[in-house]
Amino acid sequence: MKTTKIYLFFALVMCFFMTACETTYYLGDTYTPNRDVKIFYNARDIKREYKVIGHITGAVTADQEKTKQNIVNRAIMVGADAVIFNDIAFTGGKESSAVQKADAIKFTDKEPGKKDTITTTN
Repeated sequence: MKTTKIYLFFALVMCFFMTACETTYYLGDTYTPNRDVKIFYNARDIKREYKVIGHITGAVTADQEKTKQNIVNRAIMVGADAVIFNDIAFTGGKESSAVQKADAIKFTDKEPGKKDTITTTN
């Protein structure tokens, strides 16, 4: 019985550490999920009108692409049209860890090159 509790405790600790590396947090508005999320690293590169709908933070992992994908996945879930990666911040204390910050945005103008469609019925 004691051995089972030790194994269970060890399994729970491992699950915590495995999921802690992929944690993202979101504060903001939520829309219908959008699978076509664009990525920007500087707001000046965006040539369309937009509004910030929320802020995403994600734990920085050893794999830079995984960190980026975790944030993009959260942007998809909240319905963002794009994400602007900002700076990396550090939590305080002895066991400080790095977090990637990003803004989730929604475009407020019509996409260039797309025309309004008018549906008529006879």
